[in-house]
Amino acid sequence: MSIHSSANSIREWTRSDLSTIRKIGWKTWIAAYSDFIPLQDMELFHNSYYTIERLTRLYENPDMFGFIAEANGNAVGYSKCHDNRDEGRFYITSLYVLPDFQGLGLGKQLLRNDIARAKNIGHARVWLGVMSRNKRSLKWYLKNGFIFVEQLPFVMGFSEVNHLIGFREI
Repeated sequence: MSIHSSANSIREWTRSDLSTIRKIGWKTWIAAYSDFIPLQDMELFHNSYYTIERLTRLYENPDMFGFIAEANGNAVGYSKCHDNRDEGRFYITSLYVLPDFQGLGLGKQLLRNDIARAKNIGHARVWLGVMSRNKRSLKWYLKNGFIFVEQLPFVMGFSEVNHLIGFREI
């Protein structure tokens, strides 16, 4: 699929984007996680943590920020960030681009916007977690300057996977 970069854009999320965010998340999870997390565990997690009600609470939280990636006027990716004041860390908690739109620079554009937001509010690093078995994403984050310094278990449904926590200086 060929999409010209001039037709691609990044904008802040709005309340009306929440159902689209839910769909993008689900489609990218299937593509990224189905090799190592059973479908029923992904469904259980998604239906618990990605309800419109929960996404609305995140959207309304002043410490949460989000961006939408668009291609030809359609939402095809998103990022969600959390200014965790208790830890003094700015986390990119989600960064997803639909499989058919990966490789077009949209993920990098989302990342740039997340980093700019973190820098604008005074952070020197951005933090994120990635499942160690999600090799493609892990390679992408390493290529984009992240250093992984912690490992924690992540439970999705009844599946537990190794989750690498890392940062990038900004």
